[in-house]
Amino acid sequence: MAASSSREDIETLAKMEEGAAHDHEHGVEDIEMVNTAEEEEENIDKCMDPEIREHAATVNDPNRTRPKLRSEMFEQRSTLGNYFIHLASSVGDLGSVKLIAELHPSQVLKQNNEGNLPLHLAATAGRLSTVSFLVEISQTNNYNLLVEKNTRGNTALHVAVENHHQEVAKFLIYNDESRFSPNMYGKTPLSMAAEAGNVELIKHMIFGRPSWLAFDNFPEEPWEGNSVLRAAILGRNREIIKIVLLCISSSLVGATDEEGMTPLTLGAYIDDFETVSTMLATVGGSAASNKEDKDCLTPVHLASRKGHITIVELLLKHCPPPRDLLDKNNWNILHTAVWHRRDNMVKYILGKFEFQELINQKDKFGNTPLHLAVRQGYPKTVSILASSKRVNFSVRNNEGHSAMDIARMSLMGEKTLFLRRCSEQFP
Repeated sequence: MAASSSREDIETLAKMEEGAAHDHEHGVEDIEMVNTAEEEEENIDKCMDPEIREHAATVNDPNRTRPKLRSEMFEQRSTLGNYFIHLASSVGDLGSVKLIAELHPSQVLKQNNEGNLPLHLAATAGRLSTVSFLVEISQTNNYNLLVEKNTRGNTALHVAVENHHQEVAKFLIYNDESRFSPNMYGKTPLSMAAEAGNVELIKHMIFGRPSWLAFDNFPEEPWEGNSVLRAAILGRNREIIKIVLLCISSSLVGATDEEGMTPLTLGAYIDDFETVSTMLATVGGSAASNKEDKDCLTPVHLASRKGHITIVELLLKHCPPPRDLLDKNNWNILHTAVWHRRDNMVKYILGKFEFQELINQKDKFGNTPLHLAVRQGYPKTVSILASSKRVNFSVRNNEGHSAMDIARMSLMGEKTLFLRRCSEQFP
């Protein structure tokens, strides 16, 4: 995938280990978010050895004396699958993490019952210094912890973004490419940041990439499905949408999810006029606006289904004649509006001369929009259609039934009388 971009230099990481000696002595990390000692204790796995709980509980309580660490404590595992290094990483006990990693380097590879490494827990809690050390020690020992996933398919970067730890996420972004790695829900860290409307982090992910990674080397697969553009649209974040389209690739407009829905279709569906306009202007319009989902629905069908008149007007400027825009039932946009009871859209289409071919157009079962309105039992929609001089009451479907026949069969006395009067008034 090719795209162009201006390059921003990634910000130099703020000093990370001021007071490193202090960390060794006391094992306490400066963290982004200050928690009370009581909150920290709530995060401690109560099933651990009492000495381990005691040690972890003293991390943020300088008035308590720590018990001496014993090597056998490092191999104890709680019912949640946590080792001592997990607890130390989670509460920011950098001194203990360093000690364990130096004595038993493979401890950094330990997973708990949820598949979390110590790095995952440090990233989840926003412990920047601990994250930095674990990344450094893993690189020294040729462990690629940055791509390791837990049972939800999340990397350390996923959980840092998920828990809004900005500085930890920035650090991880610069050190690996898991920003493109989807979890079990198809979400990448990049799409998660877009969903959250985190413009600053998006810029770091796109512009703060290592120099060796050119834009044309960006992997293709992560843009499919839960793409960053789709996430930005759902978050209605204009700035992120523009960054993605201009700096990554306009081809994302045509990227489909598992339902075959494109970002353009999504924008039309949620009535985001500005975003739809931006995407159409970026890609030139026609190809993306005519792309169908698995039900053969185009963006204009979805907009009609929701009654979004301004979106329909915009999309039709880039589409074939409306009579040729048919879904798998051969429904035009009037059929769709009638079926979904979008009376505002029905009135709009009936009032436009250029849409006259749609009014009595048949679907694959021979039903006109009027047939559908009667069949569904929508009195107001029937009234709107039947009041138009251009509606043909005598059209019969593939079963040989007119709309009035269907009304009679459905025992809709009032509708039958109304249709009879309309047919007499507008023969």
